[in-house]
Amino acid sequence: MEPPARISKKAARQNTHDARAWAMRVVDQHALIAVEDFKRPPTPR
Repeated sequence: MEPPARISKKAARQNTHDARAWAMRVVDQHALIAVEDFKRPPTPR
């Protein structure tokens, strides 16, 4: 049995890989991708 830290690291690597693979599929399937920044401006005090 693997130590818990190694399992966590492996799971994190798998999540990163899956996210990148998903992103590549999305990019390949669409001609245009727009990115928006939804951060709100700071409120004056």
